[in-house]
Parts: sequence; structure tokens; C-alpha cells
Amino acid sequence: MSKDFDNRVGPDSRASKKKVGGAAAPFFVLSSMAGGLAGATQYFAHEFNYHAALGARIGYAYAPWDIIRWSSQWYDTYPEAFTRAGGVGVTISAAGLLAFRSAQ
Repeated sequence: MSKDFDNRVGPDSRASKKKVGGAAAPFFVLSSMAGGLAGATQYFAHEFNYHAALGARIGYAYAPWDIIRWSSQWYDTYPEAFTRAGGVGVTISAAGLLAFRSAQ
């Protein structure tokens, strides 16, 4: 009889764990976060019909970080719009991170 007692149950009992991510992990995490910022920015701009007060754009595209600038200027006036845009951004970021995790 073995003197080593192994009390692992479920997923812990599998032979070996793969290392999640490796060198590509920071790239995918940053890409997911940038995608979330871009999604929130574009959603907010769409909601305000790409108004001229939002600033410079190329076509209908704004810089991904513009949502941060806009929130510092207008959050007190439009908190619900920023909450909706933030929800879009978080959803996009989470989807990217989950896709990366499931690919591992």
C-alpha cells in the first residue's frame, strides 16, 4: 500500500495542467481590453449620432480611448449613456478574454 495519500477530486485529479497563455497572453489580454474600449467609444458615439462636440474622427470611427476623455467631460450630465457604453465595453472585453481562455 502506498504511503502517499492523494485526495484530489474533479479537475484537480487530472494528470497535468497546461500553462495558460505563455508569451502570447499579454497580447491577447491587452487586445481584449483595447477592443472593449473601442466598443464602448463607438457605442457612445453612435448613441449621440456622432455629434461634432465629440471631436475628431475618421469616417465614423473615433480613437478607442476617447470614451475616457468624454467621461471626464460629460459623465455628470449623461451617466446612463456612459453606463450603457461601459456595459458594451465590458461585454466585448469579457468575450475576448473568454475566447482566449477557451482556446487554451
